[in-house]
Amino acid sequence: LIGATRMLLVGLDGNISADTAAPGKSGEAFAFPALLQAAAINDKGTALATLNGRVYWIVVVPVRAPVTIAFIAACIPVNDALLEKLRAISSLPRSVTLASLGADGRWIVNAKTAAHRRHISLPVAAHLAASEAALVRENGSQYLTVTAPLKTAAGSVPVVAIMDYPLGEALAAYRSLIGPMVLVLCFG
Repeated sequence: LIGATRMLLVGLDGNISADTAAPGKSGEAFAFPALLQAAAINDKGTALATLNGRVYWIVVVPVRAPVTIAFIAACIPVNDALLEKLRAISSLPRSVTLASLGADGRWIVNAKTAAHRRHISLPVAAHLAASEAALVRENGSQYLTVTAPLKTAAGSVPVVAIMDYPLGEALAAYRSLIGPMVLVLCFG
């Protein structure tokens, strides 16, 4: 129903008791203890995070009987389909790409919308503190590319969103103002 592809049962000690991705494997520490603390205090802990090179929206809730006896972590993949759904119901541009930093220091494209540029400009890992904008030319068209770091769970690798706006579409709203402004300037 919620689209989770991986579920984890985490004990009060912070160790994984059961994992749908690795049925026989348990006893490892849950990678995001801050989410467990948030779930214990606020009845839920949520964050964007990476597991095994994939980006997930992780939701952690306590299991009560009537006191907390464990936590359940649902991992909802942020994949091409989810990103396209979000783009369709919001005012996001036509092209959105999510990338995470790999262990080798290179960016890995994790998800992208259906309409995307072929060559994606990924940021330098050292410049992740703030959003960056650049003008990019591809196949005779110009795009305004904005790269923004996304807030992730403590212990997760960095994730960035790369949004491309076709420059023609971005400036289309202002084209109708150019003629009247030129007339006013000429008259003045």
